Amino acid sequence: MLFPIIGLAISILPLIDKFKQKIIDSNIIDDKFAVGNLQANVQWTGFEWLIGLFLLSGVIAMLIFIRKNKMKIGLIGIFVTSLLVINLSMILIVPRVEKYSQGAAIEFYNHLKNKDCYIATLGFKSYAHFFYGEMKPHDNQNSYDDNWLMHGTIDKPAYFVCKVSYLDDLKKLNAPLTRIYEKNGFVFFLRMPANKN
Repeated sequence: MLFPIIGLAISILPLIDKFKQKIIDSNIIDDKFAVGNLQANVQWTGFEWLIGLFLLSGVIAMLIFIRKNKMKIGLIGIFVTSLLVINLSMILIVPRVEKYSQGAAIEFYNHLKNKDCYIATLGFKSYAHFFYGEMKPHDNQNSYDDNWLMHGTIDKPAYFVCKVSYLDDLKKLNAPLTRIYEKNGFVFFLRMPANKN
């Protein structure tokens, strides 16, 4: 059964933040982007591990009911326990994990909301900039071409997001981009139109 593995994973996940600096310093992670993600400042309440414990204890209790031939109670109990754990995880754990995985990028996209600009991702695919940046469809079909945004005659500012692990590949493109900042594994760039430099 997967329940013990899932329960254990849910219980251990919040503890990663407590030991993240030791994990980073140990150099066991050979991925610049993952190390950058771990550097995100995420606030855990300290009680999230109880969700995993609740799943484990709930399933064990329901399996005892099933072994005692109280199948209906056991199955309904497993269903209710799973339902509660999924909902609690969606509310308490998923938003925090999102801050590690793409929080810096989402923060950047939110900052660009309602600005007349282009936003593109380089080296990875994402729709987050369309959603969080509230990107409206552009009349200029070139605006969906990364090469045009990096080298073409753009008519408004173009912002770019890439993972830190993509920087070497980006240098090979010789794009005239201005590095704005780097945060939690993401690097942010700007290219202004020629008449607005």
